[in-house]
Amino acid sequence: MTDDQFPKADDEVLREKKKRGKRPAEMEINMTPLIDVLFMLMLFFLLGTRFAASEGALASKMPQLGTGGPAPAQPPININIAESGGSPQVMVNSRPTEIKEVYRAMKDIRDASGGTAQASKVFIKPEKNVSWNYVLQVYNSVKRAGFEEVNWSGK
Repeated sequence: MTDDQFPKADDEVLREKKKRGKRPAEMEINMTPLIDVLFMLMLFFLLGTRFAASEGALASKMPQLGTGGPAPAQPPININIAESGGSPQVMVNSRPTEIKEVYRAMKDIRDASGGTAQASKVFIKPEKNVSWNYVLQVYNSVKRAGFEEVNWSGK
């Protein structure tokens, strides 16, 4: 076998190019397509982003520790929410109520008190396994019935 049949080592190739006066080609990264793609991605995300109101911002008063005040004129209204078998079980002042009837029950309580029950505190007590959708339905029904002070309770 002759020397021409064997591949030359990298060192030999470089020496031959130096002898001929050619330098090895330097690698360059073309930045134009990279910058173009980055600008396109920025434009895509800026135009595709929806700035929505933050979720979970409910207009209700959370209980504060150590704030004692005068007792309310009306007894508080307790609403317990449980879920079994995928359906909600709502108790308004220990009376079973369908979730669709919470508004009517709260309106009846308000009307029976001559409108003074609106100043009553309402405590919504959901259990841990209750879907947040059911809790919000009850909350919206209470607010729609005209009750102003809606509180959350874990017990």
